[in-house]
Amino acid sequence: MIDEKGRIKVRSQKSCYLRTALLVLMCLTTKLTAQVSVYAAGAASDLKGGPGGDYLYGGTVGVLLEGVTIRNRLVLSADVQTRYVQANGERLVGVGIGPRIASPIQRLKLSPYAEFLVGFARYRASTNAGSQNTTDNEWQCNIGVSRQLNSRMDASVEYSYSQFGANNGEFNPKTYTLGVIFHLSKR
Repeated sequence: MIDEKGRIKVRSQKSCYLRTALLVLMCLTTKLTAQVSVYAAGAASDLKGGPGGDYLYGGTVGVLLEGVTIRNRLVLSADVQTRYVQANGERLVGVGIGPRIASPIQRLKLSPYAEFLVGFARYRASTNAGSQNTTDNEWQCNIGVSRQLNSRMDASVEYSYSQFGANNGEFNPKTYTLGVIFHLSKR
């Protein structure tokens, strides 16, 4: 705090010790990693969620940047992902970015995770009657689990629920992916 003469007032020593202790405790329980990974997966998207299903098939690719590990229980990361699926004259291409939180189970070499991505997508449908094109906002909630195969590679399975903003939310793709994650440095 600064007094009326512009001098810095020192708070009580007890308060300073408490803040210092909290800062040290936070540093001891947090680990910065900066591990970069790339991934690729096959994807099947149920575009409209109807009883017969309107499945589009393709792939998902992305980059994952691990940031902070908290108490060896939670890993906070950033994910940038693109998905391309198509079938029967319909195509959906989307790009999203957002946070991922994972909770590794070391003894089983499993890492369940959840993430929330926002971005945009382009939908195109071509039929005999004409074509429909639209680009709009998209958000995704993804949950999945990855299994460590070796020091650089994981297998991953994921479920994604999306809301595509075109036509007042007409499309809510539910996507299933199966793929691999390659870590650029050994773990």
